[in-house]
Amino acid sequence: ATLADTEKVVKDVEALLRTRPESKLIFSTVGTASNSAGGSLVQSGTSITRATVNVVLVPRNARSISLEEYQDSLRDALTRIPGARVAFAQFGATGSAKPVNVLLRGADGPQLERVGAELLREMRALPELRDVTSSSAELRPEVQIRPRLTEAAEQGVTVADIGRTVRLGTQGDVDFNLAKFNAGNRQLNIRVQLQPEARGQLAAIGDLLVASRNGPIPLRTVADVSFGTGPVQIDRYDRARQITFTANLTQGNLGDALAKIQQLPTLQNLPTGINQGTVGESKVMIDIFTETVLALGAGIMFIYVVLVLLFGGFLQPLTIMMALPLSFGGALAGLLVFNKELGLYALIGVIMLMGLVTKNSILLVEYAQMARSQGATRREALMQAGRDRLRPILMTTIAMIAGMLPIALELGTGTEVLSPMAVAVIGGLITSTAFTLVVIPAVFTLLDDVQRAFWGRLGRKLPAPDEPGGRPLEASA
Repeated sequence: ATLADTEKVVKDVEALLRTRPESKLIFSTVGTASNSAGGSLVQSGTSITRATVNVVLVPRNARSISLEEYQDSLRDALTRIPGARVAFAQFGATGSAKPVNVLLRGADGPQLERVGAELLREMRALPELRDVTSSSAELRPEVQIRPRLTEAAEQGVTVADIGRTVRLGTQGDVDFNLAKFNAGNRQLNIRVQLQPEARGQLAAIGDLLVASRNGPIPLRTVADVSFGTGPVQIDRYDRARQITFTANLTQGNLGDALAKIQQLPTLQNLPTGINQGTVGESKVMIDIFTETVLALGAGIMFIYVVLVLLFGGFLQPLTIMMALPLSFGGALAGLLVFNKELGLYALIGVIMLMGLVTKNSILLVEYAQMARSQGATRREALMQAGRDRLRPILMTTIAMIAGMLPIALELGTGTEVLSPMAVAVIGGLITSTAFTLVVIPAVFTLLDDVQRAFWGRLGRKLPAPDEPGGRPLEASA
């Protein structure tokens, strides 16, 4: 396709988009130069056959349909544009145009092509995916010259000689070897090549003369010249050839879609020498979950160390940290009830919960130990702590839920992205607050009995639970 052909398709797409009341601003780029890896809609390098049409929609409260519904309503009309391959792209943090990215690598090009074609067919059959494309499936017409090695060897012609002859006839020599024409203060390259109309004629290319040991001979005597198709570009990673598969989601989330893809027969039985890799948002998702687990582990460890220093012992901090699993369960339940994805923002909300819910337990346990030191029995101390600390616990919890509620309900522009974080925080706060006043006193009592039995075996007596005037438990230890 020429630049004019691409521009005509872009104008057809723009005209279709302008008919929709949801479209606020449309601007396009034709023949884009891009360097976005991972299967982006616009491949690396400049190509006059590619274009990007950007659409800015009116605010969410000014339209009756969502972004996904807007795309679905246009997909059929866009596919009817002659000669065009149109796909929607939502650019995220990775710069990738589509969320689903699967990578195959191998040194055997033909085998990789066969495996890639089979995987492409299987991915297109999954109902969770749409707009499935492969970097190897994009072909363009070309003139193919296949040397006949036996005849070429008899004539003393090498493959390099054939390649140089074809390049000189169709593209001209490299700039360094071109003759120069002095035009005043400038030097102009003199490029010699076939006429444009002759470059597409097999007979004209076959008549090109190749130097041999017996003098110039026609190209057709040592090579087959024919029309064919070839890949737009060949990508390599670590010197291995690679194919990138990309797709948009129709339903579900990225994690579920990747799990379905991994169960495909082709990926379950990859031939020797073909390896699978991750790229784009798929790799980002794996990295996010891995790093989040490490962050959660480090956060729990540091919280425990700080609590040990605060309470002067190792057992009662465990009582306080029992609120963490209660909050995690509530966060996951909230995401499940409101059908939100466990993504980056939801994980950020889970990390926020670690500090919020331990605060409630600290208020309760610290007050109970203070009451014990002032002469209350263990039961009295726990009951008094529950009564007196209920108000500040509810005040802080209600304040946090009230602040997160507008985001959870997606009130305002752009809150759809942050909604999973707010839902996770609200769900975790509700469950941790509801169970803190029940679970924490029970765990406090259990660990107190364990500590009492431990020190009793060592011959050290601690105040009995119903004995008034007991000192703080960890201080007694």
